Amino acid sequence: MHKNTITLLAALIAAAASIYTAILAFLGKYSAELRLAHRKTIEPHICELAKAIHETLATSNILIKARSAESQVNWRERADFAKEKLKDLRVMLKYSLWGITNGLNTLTRLPDWIEHARAFPENAEAIFRRGKKLGDTLDNVIRHSYTKGVPPSWIDRFRILRLERHLRREYARFKGQHKIQEKDT
Repeated sequence: MHKNTITLLAALIAAAASIYTAILAFLGKYSAELRLAHRKTIEPHICELAKAIHETLATSNILIKARSAESQVNWRERADFAKEKLKDLRVMLKYSLWGITNGLNTLTRLPDWIEHARAFPENAEAIFRRGKKLGDTLDNVIRHSYTKGVPPSWIDRFRILRLERHLRREYARFKGQHKIQEKDT
């Protein structure tokens, strides 16, 4: 090889490396900006969202165990407040948490479904267990989305969808059993 060819080849390799480095730097900066933007959309609501999920689950659990009518009314009011807060937050975060907001919507129904099943403790507990799994998974997915600065992954969306279906099926199973029991009496 000629000296000029080697020099030209080295210059081309250096130019390609520079362009590659510039592209990586641009993509890294762009990616960091997207992550920051995603975090900023969730950040003002993250504490309220976590609190609403927790309160919806906690009040649903206590509704199962409440014995006096006064206690039931008190916890029902708290459950209604928590689920309304969750509904409001779901709408505000629809695009940031795209793909899991239906899971949040289903979780808002948990106190009502527990209330319907209160007379049948085994069914109420089964519904609550499914709701708790959904709520805990939602909490983890939202936390992960915030800390990583990315929307929920397709795997996370699938997990939420699956748990949401399980909760809906459990409630439908209860309704089917309840209708059969009403017909027998």
